[in-house]
Amino acid sequence: MTIWDSLARVSENRKAVTGALVSTGLLLLGFPLLLQVWAWSRSATNQEIRASLDQVQSSRGKIAEYRSKKDAMASRYANKAPELGSFLERLAKEKKLDLTDSQPRADVPAGGLYTERSTVVHVKKTSLLPIARFTEAIESSGHPVTINRLLLRKRAGENDSYDLELGISAYDRKEPEVKKDVKDTKDSKDLKGTK
Repeated sequence: MTIWDSLARVSENRKAVTGALVSTGLLLLGFPLLLQVWAWSRSATNQEIRASLDQVQSSRGKIAEYRSKKDAMASRYANKAPELGSFLERLAKEKKLDLTDSQPRADVPAGGLYTERSTVVHVKKTSLLPIARFTEAIESSGHPVTINRLLLRKRAGENDSYDLELGISAYDRKEPEVKKDVKDTKDSKDLKGTK
């Protein structure tokens, strides 16, 4: 005798009670399982969110470092370099050097936002210490100035005597052009026509 045969002999009331008991049992066992599965899925989602938040938190230091570098660069370019000839002449006199000549070069665009101004200067018959102090003064001037060429020749037969050719570049930041919206200019023309 199988379960189906025994169920066939049971009365309708008992079938209903048995069905209700089985349904209740399944509900009591199934509902906690469904809740557990839902909790596990939420836990996985929460872990993904935590990982994303941890990544954002760890990136804050990098962002702060990037911003400080950007601000330092902006402040350096805010201090515009003076005309190179007079600037180098003043520094050379402070370091007890005599510039024999200064040859300015044409301005050259350097990227989209910068213009490079350069000058080549010559110094004859000088010792190494004033040259070192002069180049240090150029680099530590606080202006966006770089030494991009340094040619040092020892003078034959003289101790601590050199000829110097120095190429210096200054970089000026151009403000980016703000493009006007075509729609705004068209609207302003329409308004002028209605007056």
